[in-house]
Amino acid sequence: MTGQTILTIKVFLEDSFTPLNNVRIRLTPLDTKDSKKPKDETQESISQNGVLRFNLPSNANTFELTILDTRFLEKAKGDNIKTTNNYSNTPNPTITLNLIGKPSLCFNGYELQIHQNNKIIQSFKAYSGNALSEQEKVDLQNNKSYKKFVAHEYTDSAQNIIQYFCLDKDYQKQKDKGAIPEGIYYIDISQSKDDKQSGIREYNNAWYSFSRSKEGEKQWGKYNIPIYTDKDCTNTTESSTKRQGFYIHGGESYGDNGGIDLAKEINGFIASIQRFSNQALMSNAIESNNTIPITLLVEYTHILSNTDLQSIYLHREIQKADSNTHTTEKHRVVLTANYIKPDSMSAESFNAQKQQTYWAYKELSQTEEYNTDTILLSELQFFKRNNQKYRGEQIEINLIEHQWHNYDKQIIIFAFSPKDILKNENGEEVLKKPKWRIVTWHNPIVNPQITIYTQSQINNPQNATFMHIRFYRYNTSTQQREPRPHQGIDLFANIGTPVYACLDGKVIKKRFATGYGHGILIAITGLDLEIMKYKLRNSTYSPYYIKGNLRESDRESNFNENSEVFYLYYAHLSTASMLEDGEEVVAGQIIGYSGVSGVGSTYGP
Repeated sequence: MTGQTILTIKVFLEDSFTPLNNVRIRLTPLDTKDSKKPKDETQESISQNGVLRFNLPSNANTFELTILDTRFLEKAKGDNIKTTNNYSNTPNPTITLNLIGKPSLCFNGYELQIHQNNKIIQSFKAYSGNALSEQEKVDLQNNKSYKKFVAHEYTDSAQNIIQYFCLDKDYQKQKDKGAIPEGIYYIDISQSKDDKQSGIREYNNAWYSFSRSKEGEKQWGKYNIPIYTDKDCTNTTESSTKRQGFYIHGGESYGDNGGIDLAKEINGFIASIQRFSNQALMSNAIESNNTIPITLLVEYTHILSNTDLQSIYLHREIQKADSNTHTTEKHRVVLTANYIKPDSMSAESFNAQKQQTYWAYKELSQTEEYNTDTILLSELQFFKRNNQKYRGEQIEINLIEHQWHNYDKQIIIFAFSPKDILKNENGEEVLKKPKWRIVTWHNPIVNPQITIYTQSQINNPQNATFMHIRFYRYNTSTQQREPRPHQGIDLFANIGTPVYACLDGKVIKKRFATGYGHGILIAITGLDLEIMKYKLRNSTYSPYYIKGNLRESDRESNFNENSEVFYLYYAHLSTASMLEDGEEVVAGQIIGYSGVSGVGSTYGP
């Protein structure tokens, strides 16, 4: 459009290279270069894979960017929201915003979680409602048909005891008995004021007379925080049950019905909340009434599963070490679980349930044919944070820390929700067809070995190797046969062996050719191309099949090692997967199956 510039906004988490999805941002022109009142050209856009774009009017002198996402503070790190327009004459102008995540809470009936920056920062064991004995639980099941219970097991005087807490919706309505009703609430995490309505309240405040006693502290713990259920919290069953007076609190043991009971974990929870309170003060994220409200979602049913998880998006960073610029070598990836929101779910519930995503990995051996249809959970290694299993919509992985940065290992990473964990006939925990990504390299076949024998049973291993190894060309001046280049490697495989994409790439062409069979040409670009070059630079392979003037390596005079695209051609396939030209493939994806399609009557390579 004439007179406009496309402005690109990149949004990342603070102090991270993690790109943010589905962040809505508004651009508003504030004034014009000719001092005229700007037209109402406010625009909104939503980030995809960390990027969004605006048509920036060229006559705008300054403009303002507003973050319209309750997960983040309205001001980005560095407060570069209001910006002078110096971009009109700049080709492809780009602004980077580092967003600061707001904390939020989620209670699922057995755990109180702190969420921030698209992950669970910490979790604490917590329960709500009266503690029930085994007999009381059975009575509710038989007399009321209640089905939803959680159990808390502990040892007292060498005796194993199990308490039960009922989470059924009807029981939530029972005053002084049931769990806090499901819905959206909020708490104020500002430091306590000497009143009964706000902030983090310590037991020895003057107004809190009951808790000043040792008996009060034993029952309610050293701290409590009121849970608000006023008109700002309309999405709760509290509005119909009229239950109120809930608190986040502690005590000697679980089982008090006053809200969300953390028992002895209350002190650790308060310490974490106070850190967020201090962060909010430093970021000036305080409401006009001097409160620091954060949302609390109470939800007892998990809905999201791998049927809602459409894909795993991979964002990669590779940085070479440079002593001149004092930069260090970096190999990092960010993986994002891309869920589709069910129509029945609220935005708050959807955001909270995405953070329940587990991330685990497995190193595939060179000889292992791995079936991802059914995965034993015991075979996987969970990523950890603070000695707890990591959970979050996104995960940032430093490949150097795991010693994966040489890309000589096949590392497969899985994402799955609690609902995806099933039991097989042996009682083992399994995953059924979970979503996964390879973050390193995947061999083209399992246990790749060059063909020692041709298909006519001739022992000729050098015939399968790379470059000048085949005596097919006759030089009339020397009257000798000279080697011609073989620009590939022939790998041994039984007919019908799965063939895998080695790296992420794009299908350029599929074809069938005599002597080659079905073939697929895949373009490798960007940082996946850097992986190929990195493997080449760090290769320790020494040519083995050398004979006479044969050689296994060469560099063609017209080959550009600095090209922005390399091509991998997979030939001699019996069938090719239902891939279309231009389609994206990911490392580890089956792209076809091996066949018999060599030259000559023996079809030998």
